[in-house]
Amino acid sequence: VMMTRVNGGQPGGTDDHGDLVGDGLALGALWDELGRANVASWREAGLQGDRAYFYGTFPAAAAAISNLGEVLLHSWDLAQATGRGYVIDPDLAALVYGLYSAVPLDDKRAKGVLGPEVTMPADAPVADRVLALLGRRP
Repeated sequence: VMMTRVNGGQPGGTDDHGDLVGDGLALGALWDELGRANVASWREAGLQGDRAYFYGTFPAAAAAISNLGEVLLHSWDLAQATGRGYVIDPDLAALVYGLYSAVPLDDKRAKGVLGPEVTMPADAPVADRVLALLGRRP
């Protein structure tokens, strides 16, 4: 929601989006609607310039990969929590891994946004490596 708003030229000064879930009965439709709006906002805004969020300002291309990472990571989290299978596309995982392995994450770990990095063999699938880098146990 925040990234969609910022792509539309609105301020990204908060992560408070109110109660989007409500009673949860229409969660699938809501997820679809928000996802479609997010993709459309990136298509319309493009990857030029910067994007400013409450936690910092980033080049648009990095912000798009960060947005992708949020979707991949939290989709995996939800699948784990509900006992469902979820396979992260290796090409998408490689984009996210490329970004997050190149930036310092210590501050996010110190603030509890990310857990400690999980040790993973260098030849592990890239989806497992990105999950481990971001504090998950694949």
